[in-house]
Amino acid sequence: MRTGAHSVGVLWWSSMDACGSTRRPSRRIAQHGANARSTQRHARLRRRDPYARTPALARGWPEDVSRDPARGPPPPCREMRAPSNIAHPPLTHPCVSFASSPPRPLWQEATPSSMASKRINKELQDLGKDPPANCSAGPVGDDLFHWQATIMGPGDSPFQGGIFFLDIHFPPDYPFKPPKVQFQTKIYHPNVNSNGSICLDILNAQWSPALTTSKVILSICSLLTDANPDDPLVPEIARIYKEDRAKYDATAREWTQKYAK
Repeated sequence: MRTGAHSVGVLWWSSMDACGSTRRPSRRIAQHGANARSTQRHARLRRRDPYARTPALARGWPEDVSRDPARGPPPPCREMRAPSNIAHPPLTHPCVSFASSPPRPLWQEATPSSMASKRINKELQDLGKDPPANCSAGPVGDDLFHWQATIMGPGDSPFQGGIFFLDIHFPPDYPFKPPKVQFQTKIYHPNVNSNGSICLDILNAQWSPALTTSKVILSICSLLTDANPDDPLVPEIARIYKEDRAKYDATAREWTQKYAK
């Protein structure tokens, strides 16, 4: 007659021989029971210490990899093990991205166009409250980024009595970049070419976000009175300005009467 007994989840079989003696369990069944008890014991240890070594890790991984928390938990499979003679790169936490850029400043969160619109609107209001002498400027239609300015020829210059129109285009990242200003009216000047482009330092390298459209227009008015022949846009007119000022003034008056009236 055979009787059965359970021990740690493993079925132990015992049998009675004819003389009534009990036979010992087979070696395979005994080894299976020992492995089950060992697995349960290591499961309890891993709940206490996630880096505790299990029999599989003890057989497949070196001591420094399986017990070093700074390098993260060891891989679960022996097939992922790298050769011992190759240096392992430091492991990082999967939830941390070191490639992510640092947070941007608050002034960069707003879009450039919205910042430019606020700045242009403010300058337009300031121009309405305190307009510069002999100058005016404002948007063309409903386009806030496209203005037209008007300059009256200064009285102490050969451009007296003329009305000069300028075209102003604001970039999307204004005021961090200067506006593009061009003469629409033809003018005889060493710092203005036939396309209306203006050679003025504050419209190029000397631009600053602290400058405004009003200051730019006033600087162009001053340029009509005092040209800069040392940094010309039209070298031939600059040469005449230096060598024969009377001829320059006469030609400038002639162009003013012809194109700016």
